[in-house]
This record gives sequence, C-alpha cells and structure tokens, in this order.
Amino acid sequence: MANRFPVSSEILNWLPKYSGKGYEAFYTRYPKYDEWVVGSLSPTFNQITDLAAFSNVPLGYMYLQAPPNIAEKEIADFRRVNGVEDSTPYSSELRDTIYDMQIRQDWLSEYRKLNLAMDQIPYIGAFSQDMNVKQLVEKAYSLLGIKKGWQIREADPFTYIRSRLEAIGITVFVNGVVGSNNNRKLLVSEFRGFTLLDSYAPIIFINGRDSSNGKLFTIIHEFCHVLLGEEGVSDGNSEPYCNRFAAEFLVPESLFHSRWSESPQAYEQIAKYFKVSQYVIYRVALTHGYITQRQYEFLVKEFEQYLENIPERTPRGGGNFYATAHTRLGEAFSRTVVQAARAGTLAYREAYELLGLRGNTFSKYVNEYGF
Repeated sequence: MANRFPVSSEILNWLPKYSGKGYEAFYTRYPKYDEWVVGSLSPTFNQITDLAAFSNVPLGYMYLQAPPNIAEKEIADFRRVNGVEDSTPYSSELRDTIYDMQIRQDWLSEYRKLNLAMDQIPYIGAFSQDMNVKQLVEKAYSLLGIKKGWQIREADPFTYIRSRLEAIGITVFVNGVVGSNNNRKLLVSEFRGFTLLDSYAPIIFINGRDSSNGKLFTIIHEFCHVLLGEEGVSDGNSEPYCNRFAAEFLVPESLFHSRWSESPQAYEQIAKYFKVSQYVIYRVALTHGYITQRQYEFLVKEFEQYLENIPERTPRGGGNFYATAHTRLGEAFSRTVVQAARAGTLAYREAYELLGLRGNTFSKYVNEYGF
C-alpha cells in the first residue's frame, strides 16, 4: 500500500488560484482532491510530486502549513487597459519568469561587483520624463554609439541593438516560454517585456512570442525605463512617454518628414523602410500632426482587420536547440557565466542552473559558440 502524506488544506485551496488554472482543472486531474482538502484522505508521495509540478511550485511548498508570502506583483505593473492600470494578477508563467530573471540578476550583480570590480552604471535612472523626448533619444544614441536611422542599414536590427545594449552593461533575455518548458508559453496578450533594475546588472526581458517588429519596439521601450530608473512589466498600451521615446528612437521626425514628403500616406512603404510596424508609423504621423485623431483611429481599425484575416502560419518544427538557447540567453550573459565557471569562481553545477543547460548539453553549447 502506498504511503500517504497530509497536505495542508490552506495549501490545497491556494494552489488552484496561484497556478491560475482554477479549481476545475485540479478536480479533473485529481478526482479525490476534495477529500484531500477536507482531510478525509491524503495524497501519495507520487501524487504530491505531480501536484507540485502541475501547480508550477517547488515540491517543498507541499509541506508548508500556509502559503508562502509571495507578492501577486513583485515588480511594478505598467500595463494598461483602456488607460487604466491592469488589475489582473500576473500569471504563474510571468511570475516564474520574473523569478528566474531575478536569480540571474542577483548572481550577475554580485559577480560584476566583487569579481570584476565594476563601478555602478551611471545612466540608470539618470533622466526623467521632464526631459523632451527628442533630447532623451539623442542622449540614448550617444550612449549606444549610434546615429538616427541606424536600423535602416541593419539586416537584423533587433540583434544589433541588443548587442549595443549589452555593450553598455544591460543584459537582454528573450524567451517565449518559461525556461525551456515549451508547454508553458508566455502570452503576448499578457505582456511584451519587463525591466529589472540593479546598479550593476540591469535586465531587459523580451517576450519571444512577439513579432519581429514588436520585439524591436519593446526593447527600445524597455531601454527607456532603464534610463528613467523604472522597473516593471509592459504591454502594448504602457506608458505614453516610453512609447514616444521608442517611436522617435526608431522613426526620428526629421527622417519621417523626408519620407512622408516623397510618398504621403504610403504607410506600408514607410514602415518597411524604417523596419517597424505600421502601428508605429500611424502613431508618428499622429504625434507630429500629419494625420488627425479620427484618421489615426480609422487606420488602426483597418489594419487590425487586415491582420485578423491573415491565416495563422503553421509553426515549423525542430530548429537548432543551441541556436535557440543562444537567442534566449544572449552572448554576454552566456560568456560571463562560462568564464566564471572556468575561473573557478562559479561551480559548474551553478553554471548549469544559470544557463538552464546541463552536462553534455552545456559542453556542446559552449563549443558551438566558442566561449
């Protein structure tokens, strides 16, 4: 007979809410869940292990008497619904992703400070929204060593600007799932990116399930948060100031005016030239008075209808595991972790955990990219 172990009713009542799956999913998966809750029957060890995995919580939580003190929103929520702060709790996928990034940030901050003797990064929070957006964009260009229209000549603008951000100390992660668990997808409808601040190791996380244009806009939007010293989660409706910053950064008014003068209202053509979405071009045209609010709303509605009628592309299977890992982790963070492990300042076991790669997979990844 299998050994059974009691689980606190408080924990059992908390798990469906914390996981975001709801009671129905739990009662369907565990027919005797109600008996566990009232204490007339206890789950087996295997059931407890499965319950922890199904709830996306550490196994140790199953043996607590009360739920741990986990904030619903550990970092600020910049998301907006019709201009009002979104009160929806973060999903377990978003919470766990934030937690994973905080673990990486804690290690990287200590390593840079103690082992690399780095100074605090001076530009974090050095600016405010009182500054004219164009002036802040010029400051940002100077920090990154780029000029207006930079992306026009780049085959892959996102990868290029990611490398420039990492060159000045910002670590950028990109993922569309929690860790490497393809069953736990990150929804663009919930968030597009977030920023975690630290004086030595600021982090920008980009939702990898977003479009190429969406990711490019979001990484610039999140860079604005770093400059302003703001930590939080963003979606497409977040903070007008950072949206204006990203738009000016990617589509400077002077260059936009030149293109518009050549081809007025050629939105698709102009969007392709600047390598941004048509939404951005509509917003830039509205901001600078080339179109009215009514025209803007009509264009947005028309474009949304166009997008809805495009058949969904069937995802291509397979892919290169190591290329995917490199995209998710980035060159800078991967190289730093590997160098720390080789120098003996980081145990290989910890390096495996930080990169989410183990044993032979870790070795092959290192060899593939020549770290």
